Amino acid sequence: MRRASGRAAGRGVAWVLAWGVLAWGLSAAVVEAQPGEPWSRLLPSVRLERQLHATGFAERRAAAEALGRVGDAAQARAALLEALEGERDPRVRVAIADSLARRPGPEAFEPLVAAFDVARDLEARALARALAALGSVPARGVLVDALARDDLRVAAREALERVGVEAVPQLLRRLREDPDEVAAIELLGQAGDAQAVPLLTRLATSPIPAVRRAALASLVAIGDPRGRAVVLDALSDPEPGVQRIAVGALSRLGTEADGARLEERLAEARRGQRRQLLEALLRVAPARGAEAVVAEVTSDAAERVRVAGDLALAHPFARLTPVLYGMFREGGRRQEAAAALAEVEGGRGLGVLLREAEAPEASRELAVGLRRWESRVPSSLRERALTRLRALPAEGPGAPRAWVLRALARDEEIAGTLARALESEDGVARRAAAHALGLLGGERAREALWEALTVERDASVFRALAAALMELPPSRAARAGLGPPPPPSPAPLLAALEDPERAREAAALAATLPLEGRAARQRGRALRRLLRESEAADRTTAAWALGAAGEAAAWRALLERVERDEVTEVRRAAARALAVLGARLSTAQREAVAAAARAAEDDEVRRWLAQAAGGRSMPARVRGRQVLRFRVRAAGAPSGVAVDLAFPDGRVLRLHTLPSGELFLADLPDQVVDVRPRVAR
Repeated sequence: MRRASGRAAGRGVAWVLAWGVLAWGLSAAVVEAQPGEPWSRLLPSVRLERQLHATGFAERRAAAEALGRVGDAAQARAALLEALEGERDPRVRVAIADSLARRPGPEAFEPLVAAFDVARDLEARALARALAALGSVPARGVLVDALARDDLRVAAREALERVGVEAVPQLLRRLREDPDEVAAIELLGQAGDAQAVPLLTRLATSPIPAVRRAALASLVAIGDPRGRAVVLDALSDPEPGVQRIAVGALSRLGTEADGARLEERLAEARRGQRRQLLEALLRVAPARGAEAVVAEVTSDAAERVRVAGDLALAHPFARLTPVLYGMFREGGRRQEAAAALAEVEGGRGLGVLLREAEAPEASRELAVGLRRWESRVPSSLRERALTRLRALPAEGPGAPRAWVLRALARDEEIAGTLARALESEDGVARRAAAHALGLLGGERAREALWEALTVERDASVFRALAAALMELPPSRAARAGLGPPPPPSPAPLLAALEDPERAREAAALAATLPLEGRAARQRGRALRRLLRESEAADRTTAAWALGAAGEAAAWRALLERVERDEVTEVRRAAARALAVLGARLSTAQREAVAAAARAAEDDEVRRWLAQAAGGRSMPARVRGRQVLRFRVRAAGAPSGVAVDLAFPDGRVLRLHTLPSGELFLADLPDQVVDVRPRVAR
């Protein structure tokens, strides 16, 4: 008994000593704390403040970076400002400035101005960001005045681009004092505020060509119709550079009534100006523009014919269908012409493709056009087109391509063939069938794909099945607000999250499922782990998945990727995921995101973070009616080529092309998809 009592007494002494040390070390910090501020939040800042004065620059920089995120904001700001005054290493000064941008306060204004006045290069840019983060009129005034200095102009301009419309009053003041400040004029255009239009219209008549060019470009960026009269006058400007900008401006601000003026300019234009004038005419007055393009095609000048062809491909109007058909028949640009015919408004180019449907390019674009304009194609034309596609070989080497084209065109008769192909012993056939079912859609396709996914062992086929399930349009239940139907069992999909060969596509698909309880927790852990993977594509996809799954508890892990990941695409994907989670974040979490937005250098990252900080949620995925199709050919890859498809929303899916090298994705919004081919092994 005495021995037990002795051990208990020993523990008591140890606790008393520990509390004594903590109380002594934190006494000063507790005095400085804000009302209600827990002492435990102040402990890291005490250590970091001491570290700001360490001997090694790496320690000081790390401390400066950390003080932008931890501890009491006012106390951290005071320590950072004190360090800024004595610090001489530019690398540490940049870190200090970035942390001050995250935790702005009015007391930082004077020290930041003094440091900015003598700064250079990266340090100047970081200090300018910190001034912009203050959000005050005096700070914006300092940045606007710095536009006049050669050594600070770049830094000031970058910071004012971040400020945006709030800097317009200071920019207008500056231009009234110095109307030749081109950088200020360009910033007005980027801000996009219509209150700048009256001043810009006056500057568009400046005797200095650079000022006229900048003013016209800014009027175009703002898009206010009040700038139209000045733009019309600038078509006759003696400076060729001003003329070029005026023609481009008229494409945006002009009306159909301006078509005659453009035709006049076209009649007297030199060779280098004709393309821009023709394009402006097509945009402003499509009927006149189409007639002008047709006239160019019949010209004897080869260069004019080539330019007209380029414009017909870029602007596939119905009136230009004969031009596109001629380009297809001549054979030099068959593939481009066929693709343009599929894009003609309302599917009015499909009749031309139907005449040539036996050509591989025509059959592909016929299917694309049927999908693109499915609600607007006359039923008689649709049936004739489907009859042509059904004539493609449904068996043999060309069968996978025929399946996919018919599915793309929404030919329901192919559904049974595809369901049977999912049970084939041939992995290439199973991949193609999965791809086609994803394009076809419908509840029958959904059931067949889920059933196949639960038993599939081939990683490449699994990826095709997962991608196909993601391609399916929302079910009737989902459109009614009931959410997507759950899979028969999520267990196989959750198990695939542990397999490096399947994890990425499994993560993207799992994020779309309404999981609960243990399954939801397992998914969350797997997505966080994938967010730390060495492969950037895995991290971007995991970020997207965390947003799509509504994993608000992962906000800090996402913010860490935004701030520290070395890959731009990962940072952007993580920022976008936070924007998807926006409404789910607490006030304190949104404040932390807002602080990160102030310090972000990348415009896209800053935009997503600002949206998240505003407490609004954006959709994880947006659908449209575009069809992506491409072909990748590689020697020694008869079964297809593996490709990574990087979408703007952050998903990176690894899929296989058909044996023909083709791959199709439907119902996409207008966007850019990065295709990175890898030769299949």
